[in-house]
Order: sequence, then C-alpha cells, then structure tokens
Amino acid sequence: MFTRSIILLAFIALSLISFGTDAQAQFETWKRHNNAGFAAYHQGAYEESEKLYKTALEAAGALGPDNERLAITLNGLALTYSAQGKYAEAEPLYERALAIRNEVFGPKHSKAAYSLQSLAGHYHDLGKYRDAEALFERAVSILKKAYGPYDPKLAPALNGLALLYHDQGRHREAEGAVKKALAIDEKAYGTQHPNAGSPLSNLAAVYHDQGKLGEAKPLYRRSLEISEKAFGPDHPSVATDLNSLAEIHREQGRYHSAEAMFERALSIRENTLGPRHPQVAETLNNLARLYSDQDLFDRAEPLFEQSLTISETALGSEHPRVATILANYAEMLQKAGRTSDADWLLARAQVIRAKH
Repeated sequence: MFTRSIILLAFIALSLISFGTDAQAQFETWKRHNNAGFAAYHQGAYEESEKLYKTALEAAGALGPDNERLAITLNGLALTYSAQGKYAEAEPLYERALAIRNEVFGPKHSKAAYSLQSLAGHYHDLGKYRDAEALFERAVSILKKAYGPYDPKLAPALNGLALLYHDQGRHREAEGAVKKALAIDEKAYGTQHPNAGSPLSNLAAVYHDQGKLGEAKPLYRRSLEISEKAFGPDHPSVATDLNSLAEIHREQGRYHSAEAMFERALSIRENTLGPRHPQVAETLNNLARLYSDQDLFDRAEPLFEQSLTISETALGSEHPRVATILANYAEMLQKAGRTSDADWLLARAQVIRAKH
C-alpha cells in the first residue's frame, strides 16, 4: 500500500505578532493545543489529536474569522478525520482552510498549495482521481515556483502525486515522481528519517506492482525499520509496512510468515483506527487472499465479506478499492467452483473500474 507524507504547518513561531492581553492568551492556547494535536497525529493517537485540534479551533476562531492559524488547525483536524476514515467530516474543513488561504495569501501562494495538496489527498481517498490529479499538479507547480525543484517542501506533493499515478496503474510516472521525492527527503533529512520512509515504501510498491519483488522487498524492510524506530511497534505506519511486506511473502508462497505479519498489521489497525476503517478492510482482503491461495475457502470467504462491507460503508459501493475486493473475491469463488457467483462479482468490479 502506498503511504502519503504530509506537511502540517503546526509548530509555528509567531512571536513577532503583537496581541492584546486577551488575544495573547487565546494565541497561546491555540499554539499549545495545535502543536499537541500535531504531535498526537504523528504518533497515531487520532482520537486524542481530534480533541486537541477542536480546542485549538475554538481558540483560533477567537482570533478572527479568516486567519492563518484557523487554516492550519482546520487542515490538521481534517487530516485527523481522514486518518480515521471520517471523510464526510473532513471535506468541508479542507475546503474552508483552502478558501481562507486563497483569500489571505492568494491562490498561487505556497500556503494555498499546502491546502491544495491536502484536498487532493482527500479526493484520492474518495477515488476521485481526476480531481485529485489536477490539485496535486497545481500544488507541485506552485511549490516549484516558490522554492525550486529540490526543496523538501515539494516532496510530499510529489509523493502524493506518485501515489495517485500508482493507483491508476501509471507505473512509469509513479516511479519518476516518487524517486524525486525520495531523493529530496534523503538529502534534506537523511536516509533514516521518517520523512524518507513514506517515499521509500511507495517506491517499493511501484516495484512490487511490476513484479520486481527482489527490488521491492528490501525497500519495504527498510521502511519498516524506520517506522518502528521512529514511532514504535504499534503505529499505523508500521502496520502499512507489515501489510506490504506480508503481500510479498504471500506471493512467494511463504504463507506462515505472511499470515503472522498480516495478523500483526490487522491488530495494529483495529486498535489504532477502529474495526470499520478502510485500512482494516485492506488487511482483511489480503488475509482472505492468503487463505484462498491455500484453498482454505471457508476461512477466506467471511473475510472477503467483512472487507467488502467495511469498504462499501466507508468509501461507497463504486470506489476502486471495492472493485479490487470484488475481483479478489471472484477469483476465490472461481477456484471453489462457484462460477456463477464469481462472474457476478467480477462483472460488478468491471463496471466500477470502467468509471475510473
């Protein structure tokens, strides 16, 4: 699975701004809670992050209706909602943050580009690939013009664009974009920094999807080591790397080790994201495929059903990820000799894919 690196302008020194006594107190409240929300987000403590950002939002609103502090917190809270699969709650916050930055700084300012990038990632999550691509490209263009082609502020937008290309099967474009992001991050932060872990994992995914398992596997391992060192063993980023590495083991027929990694990834995701999250559905789908590969159809089918239900509820019945699950489920049914059921699911998957 691809991972998306994020720029959150949270730890901001605004000491040069002069406030009255009451406003200064509101500013300090905003800064304290916003920064704590940012930290909780990156530790995978999304419910705690949500609470902190909501407190920061109240303080930011007291400082004026259209200010950068409000936009920062709106964007941070939206990202926290997205991480929890609360896409309907996230979208108006992304849009409001972008509107504020367009009004305050202008639509071609770098701060507007950060909001464009976040909204593009949201559209990608929803399967709105054309809308996402247009916003990512605008963000990349603005940031290149503002900072040049090698600045680390550009890397998350390139990484997001690479993720989008990957999910559309545009592997050459994905590889080019993610290699640029990785080179920028490694030069700016070092090869062991978590900022480099996301494009590293995504480059592995590009190789993986092209069948280059020998090139993908060590990159997934490196990304996993970085995530565990930076965030601890129970972070959602660790689950993403485990899920990806387990897929390679499954494809290599190393079923025992694959099952152990899938189960660990599933446990992390259920505990940190909740049992109805799309990423939980992804691991359930992969675990079902593992059982299907071993002709353990009675174990595979309920997992496919569970994965499908979660994905349709969270993402809608016409999302590309739903099509992937339907196709995998159909493959299992075909192997089990249930041809008519398989054909029906495969036809549904093809209809969905034709729309994207």
